[in-house]
Amino acid sequence: MRAKARLVIFLRMALLILFAGLAGPAYANELKFGAASPDRALDGSRTDMQDRLQAAFDRAALTGQTVILPSGRFYHSGTLMMRGIRVRGSGEATILEGTTRDSASIIVSGSGAGLSDLTLTFDATTRSQADTSALVLVQDATDFAISNLLLDGSDSAGILISGSSRGVVRRNRIYNTLADSIHITAASSNIVVHDNAIEFSGDDGIAVVSYERSGLASDIAIVGNSVIDNKHARGISVVGGRAVLISENSVRCKAGYAGIYVASERSYTTYGSVDVTIEQNSVSGCGGAKVGHGGITVFSDYNANRNVWIKENRISSSPAVGIFVLWGPNVDLAVENNVIVGSGDADIKLFHQKQPVVVSGNTRDDGSPASTRLIAPGASVLRERR
Repeated sequence: MRAKARLVIFLRMALLILFAGLAGPAYANELKFGAASPDRALDGSRTDMQDRLQAAFDRAALTGQTVILPSGRFYHSGTLMMRGIRVRGSGEATILEGTTRDSASIIVSGSGAGLSDLTLTFDATTRSQADTSALVLVQDATDFAISNLLLDGSDSAGILISGSSRGVVRRNRIYNTLADSIHITAASSNIVVHDNAIEFSGDDGIAVVSYERSGLASDIAIVGNSVIDNKHARGISVVGGRAVLISENSVRCKAGYAGIYVASERSYTTYGSVDVTIEQNSVSGCGGAKVGHGGITVFSDYNANRNVWIKENRISSSPAVGIFVLWGPNVDLAVENNVIVGSGDADIKLFHQKQPVVVSGNTRDDGSPASTRLIAPGASVLRERR
């Protein structure tokens, strides 16, 4: 387990360094978009910039230019397609606002696309299940970068990554979505999610989800992000995935769900979560008896979770349990060298575990050993790593 986890860490950091340059601001060949029209016409209606924006994007796809958007508010009545192009705003004062439910997305596709330095918003009221309601939909893209965006309000996800590979999502601020703030699915791979700030997410803050019907997401690094006060669901989750690093993130909860959640779920027919490393994260106020989650939770009622390593995290003020491993099969799990402070029920709880679980070196804030509770009708095994 230890060698595999170190390999995962090395690969993830290499991806971060490799793709960081994709989000840089310096592009030589620019196509400057004209000024925004007035926000409202004389009759009070919104000025729709849909056709003008799409025409600029299409031209850039032919010429290889980067589209530069000035400050102003640009309403668009449908999805906007970016086919392998780069679009850059002038900072938060460049605002793209969708006006049509289920058609608010900026769709990023093709190779080498980049979207940066602007605000995306939608006046969300009820949650939508349409992929094209996400503010940014990365679909069948390679070598892409999504950076320095302010996303505020979405009736679905903030950023949805589907069937895409070799990309970086970094330094975005995402507020008030009605679904996951960042959602990675459909066999997406080699994705780095770094230094994003998420608040008031309507569902998971950052989620890797692999449904059996759409393929296994893999090689994902979730590093150095902040997830604060979700309205619902987990801070960071892996519900089916392979080779996922969750490192140096800060998660604060108030909804009673896990700060970090690793699972396979029968109700959604997901793959198991395999080769997952959870290290050096800060998890505060997460979990609760009503939901049945710990601050960090590993759960399966379907496929096996394998080789999950929970190490060197700080879990504080969990209302129920600091680290909770339940049901299964959960195979080759290790819980090592974590600091657990102020858990309500138990520091570590193992529930119905028939496979050996390594528990070693976990402490409370004062350096005393963390408590571990075994709850099962037998067959659970607790052992120390040699």
